[in-house]
Amino acid sequence: MSGEIKATLGVLGGGQLARMLAEAAAPLAIRCAAVDGSAAACAGQVGPLLVAGWDEVDKLDAFAGTVDALTFDFENVPADIAHRLAGKVPVRPNPDALAVAQDRITEKNRFRACGIPTAEFM
Repeated sequence: MSGEIKATLGVLGGGQLARMLAEAAAPLAIRCAAVDGSAAACAGQVGPLLVAGWDEVDKLDAFAGTVDALTFDFENVPADIAHRLAGKVPVRPNPDALAVAQDRITEKNRFRACGIPTAEFM
């Protein structure tokens, strides 16, 4: 491998999963850049880190312009931010899946609608 970067994957959140993703992507010539509200986010130890809050939409929009695709490192990334950025760059999983995962009742009802058994809930 020539060491030439093939793509840059943006990660919304800079925690342990973002760090592990960056480490796994490096041998594939994929750079991972993370955005997190904390300068101490551990993903910044292995790749570029933008320190920005979820309300700093100008910074997030600019970040989306520097990557080929986006993903998230945890389910509490605001779904509206993921939807906004999906208008600029591909976001996977789909931001609709993120929104469903953030509401446990909606999530369980979606599972049931798909024929996936769930424990009783109310």
